[in-house]
Amino acid sequence: MADVPDHHGCSLGKWYASVSRGRFGWYPAFAVIEAPGAAHGDHIRAGSRGPVHTMSLGKVLVAVLPPSAALGTIRNWHLEALTEHTITDAHRFLDELEVARRRGYALDIEEGETGLCCIAAPIATPVDRPRAAIAIAVETERLHHEPQRLVSHVVVAARRAGALLGQA
Repeated sequence: MADVPDHHGCSLGKWYASVSRGRFGWYPAFAVIEAPGAAHGDHIRAGSRGPVHTMSLGKVLVAVLPPSAALGTIRNWHLEALTEHTITDAHRFLDELEVARRRGYALDIEEGETGLCCIAAPIATPVDRPRAAIAIAVETERLHHEPQRLVSHVVVAARRAGALLGQA
């Protein structure tokens, strides 16, 4: 690992220090980047929270439910707008869940934070285990620059994680 740059010298660390730290440093998922080695996957922080309807992780986890269960889940939600892109209409949200269900991943295009987009894919888990998903967050410009590549990486990672969980 001697030729691997530290967390300030790698591309993620440079990006975080130059552009995103000021804009997204408050976001819990970004706080872990400050830890040495974090950019190389030595530290993983789970548990970032936000309104389900504004997050790709929330969407993809609701999307894998049977449609009647998804409808029952969101029936009494107040779909508050966090940005101008937040879905606040229940019917539109249900349509978004159907799209996520069909394509096998969900997107959050600046729905929780302006300038930040997320891609999430469900992880197939054995029936006796909780549902799971994996996601990445990127600046909007980056998602627009290479959407298929990023989506592919997330979907492949979810499939690999599902295969590992199936062996446990």
